[in-house]
Amino acid sequence: MRRALFIALLLLGLAALGLWVYGYLYLHGLACGFESSGSETCRINAPWTLRGEDATILLIIPGLIVATLFGLAWWAKPPKR
Repeated sequence: MRRALFIALLLLGLAALGLWVYGYLYLHGLACGFESSGSETCRINAPWTLRGEDATILLIIPGLIVATLFGLAWWAKPPKR
């Protein structure tokens, strides 16, 4: 039972991590569409350069969700035999 919970939480954590990366890139793509004209190139900001509510929405909240899922998976891991 604990092994199944561990695997499920681990898979959910990996899925959340993948969605976090995809969402970060997707939202930066949307921002580039609004701020740049057709001829300019738009760079993706490094995560550590974000400030204010951008950091909260794009980094802190998803990071807490991923960390919580991995923490719960670690807590639910089966004991060693």
